[in-house]
Amino acid sequence: MKTLIRTIAVILLAWGFLTIIAQRQRDGERKNFGSPEAQYFATILYNPDPFYNLDQQVSEAFAAAIAGDDWQVEVMPVAQADRVNMRLVNLFVFCSNTYNWAPDKQITNYIKALDLSDKKVVAITLGSGSTERAKRILEEIIKDQGGDLIGSKTYWLLRPNDENSKLKNVEVAKEQVMEFAKAVVK
Repeated sequence: MKTLIRTIAVILLAWGFLTIIAQRQRDGERKNFGSPEAQYFATILYNPDPFYNLDQQVSEAFAAAIAGDDWQVEVMPVAQADRVNMRLVNLFVFCSNTYNWAPDKQITNYIKALDLSDKKVVAITLGSGSTERAKRILEEIIKDQGGDLIGSKTYWLLRPNDENSKLKNVEVAKEQVMEFAKAVVK
């Protein structure tokens, strides 16, 4: 019985330690897509995952899909979100990793500090495979802040994004997010 209790304690400590590491705010590269003279402006925010950069890849795929003559898109880590000019943003995209069945704290804390009234918002929830609860929470937070949630999708790192595809799961996620992005801005 003591061995079982010790094992559970070690697992819980390791889980807690990894959660603290994963939930920390991280800086990263800020990228711009599209024309500076574009009519519309989108901001995509994510908190870089310390273990795998699916969030960055999906965010940049979304940006690449809509960037062009009509849209300028800025992709940045939430650590740089203080540079967002709310008056210019026509579309917010919040890309959140799932940790312990909940959306990333850095993203949700940022959203809770915003007034998203009159703002179009897209939610992207990422995870290994169990993301339903995190997606629902992220959507609720966006709506609570007055955001007009015009789209919400989930993409996975381990769970197949398309059972029939021969591509790697990350490549499938990037293709799917590009299709989603084009549909959202129509």
